[in-house]
Amino acid sequence: MMVSPLSKLLLIPGLAVVLVSCNIGSEPRAVAVNNVMVQINDSLFYMGREFGNTVGNAVTSRNFSSLTPTRERFERFIDSSRQRLVTMKDVNGSERLRKSEIELLDVEKNMVVNDFTPFERLTSFATMQEVTSLFDKIKEDSKMETDKMGNFKREQKLYAKRNGFKLEPNAAERR
Repeated sequence: MMVSPLSKLLLIPGLAVVLVSCNIGSEPRAVAVNNVMVQINDSLFYMGREFGNTVGNAVTSRNFSSLTPTRERFERFIDSSRQRLVTMKDVNGSERLRKSEIELLDVEKNMVVNDFTPFERLTSFATMQEVTSLFDKIKEDSKMETDKMGNFKREQKLYAKRNGFKLEPNAAERR
């Protein structure tokens, strides 16, 4: 039996419907969704470390003006990442994973605005008590950050299990 070229052309969309309805080929898309969030979290880790190092240098040098560009870059990254996740289409039950990452970014944004910005207002005459109180505020608020990261990791494990892929260590776990 000879198959016409038109029949072959009609076979392709039909095969695609079967693949999608059977969830075949969805693992790579689920991994891609996960990887977007892993990349965001890795960047948050490195940017947080960069800001911490910059604060340490500012405290030592008593020059706090150098903090603004680093903090602003961090804030822009959080805003753009959050927007990317808000507009991202859900793939294979990624709703809760995506929501937990957005909640983590909301905490990060709060910390950048409310905890990091006050360091920029310090002068060379700032006392160690002033500096310490700002670090104490970060320490207190980082409890919420840790809680939200825990929520994300739980959702990530469930998502990976449902979609049949293994998780790799993130930047914080690799160090």
